[in-house]
Amino acid sequence: MVLHLDIKKLGRSERAGHRRTGERAIRSRGAGWEYVFVAIDDHSRVAVSQILPDEGRDRAVAYLQAAHAHFKALGVSVQRVMCSS
Repeated sequence: MVLHLDIKKLGRSERAGHRRTGERAIRSRGAGWEYVFVAIDDHSRVAVSQILPDEGRDRAVAYLQAAHAHFKALGVSVQRVMCSS
């Protein structure tokens, strides 16, 4: 089976922004980005996802290993991995 991998970048905020409150002077600490890693089996469409703080190489490799172990536990044999560049 082919495993489709994707990473989506999500904005993170602590409170409502200036468009909602009208106050531009207040900055939101803790705002930034989170990354949703998604792996989908192309045959069964079973998916596994995880939200991680960055999309660095080490995290991506660790996620791929965890996703592979998850699908192996389901009895699915990963033959190829497909991702967008």
